[in-house]
Amino acid sequence: LRAVVYKQWEGLANHVSEPSFCKMTDRRGCTPLHLTVSHNGPLSLIKTLLKTWPGAAAAKDADGATALHHAAAKRASAEAVAALLEANPEAVKLQSTLKLTVPDAEVAAGGGLTHAIATSAEATRGFTPLHWALLMRSTEIVELLLEAEGGHGKESAAVACAAGRLPLHTAAANEASLATIKAIIEAHPPSLKHTDKHGATPLHHAAAHCASVESMAELSTQHPAAVQAKAKNGWTPLHY
Repeated sequence: LRAVVYKQWEGLANHVSEPSFCKMTDRRGCTPLHLTVSHNGPLSLIKTLLKTWPGAAAAKDADGATALHHAAAKRASAEAVAALLEANPEAVKLQSTLKLTVPDAEVAAGGGLTHAIATSAEATRGFTPLHWALLMRSTEIVELLLEAEGGHGKESAAVACAAGRLPLHTAAANEASLATIKAIIEAHPPSLKHTDKHGATPLHHAAAHCASVESMAELSTQHPAAVQAKAKNGWTPLHY
C-alpha cells in the first residue's frame, strides 16, 4: 500500500488485478481504492481496482467512509467520482466520521473557511459525500452527486449530519452558486425550513457566512418566514 501513498503508480501494475491486493487495508481501514482516490491516482487504476473487486466501492474504512467520501473530501476528479458513483450510487447518501487532515484543512481554509471549522471533527461528523463536496466547493462534483442514479442523489439532499445540518445548510455557508442552491432545494424542498441543532435555518448560515445577495434572496423568497426565524441564541438572519 505504500506504493499508493507515494504515488508509485507504475509499481502497482502487477498487483491491481489481484483481488487479495484490492481487499488489503491499512491501519485506518483504507483499501487501495480509498488510497488511490485520496492521492489523486490515475482513472485507469481506479477503474481496474473496481473491476477486480466490485465490492471496493462499498468498502468502508475505520471512519465508515467509502471511497466516494474520500473522493469528495479530497477534491478528486469528476471522472473518478463518476466511476465510483456508477459502481455504488447508494454511497452518496451514506454518513461517516471522516475528518480532514491538517493539509486538507489548510486547503479548505485557503478557500475562505476558518481554520477552526475546517479542522473540527465535530463539524464534519456524519457528513455524506455531498456535504464534503459542498464544503470543498467542488461545484462539478456536487452536480454529479445530486444526479446519482436510482434517486440516491436527491435522497442525499435530505440527510443531516450530526450537527443537524442538511446539505443546503452547508451550501449556504460555503459560497455555493445560486444554481447549486436551487438544485438542492429542488432535490429536497423541506431543506428550507429545516433547523440544525442550534435552531439555525439555511438562511441563518447564508447570512452568517456572507453568502451572495442572489443566494440569500433565493432562500428568503422560497421560505419568507426564515427571515424572522430565531435560532436558539435568539438571532434572526438579520442579526448577522
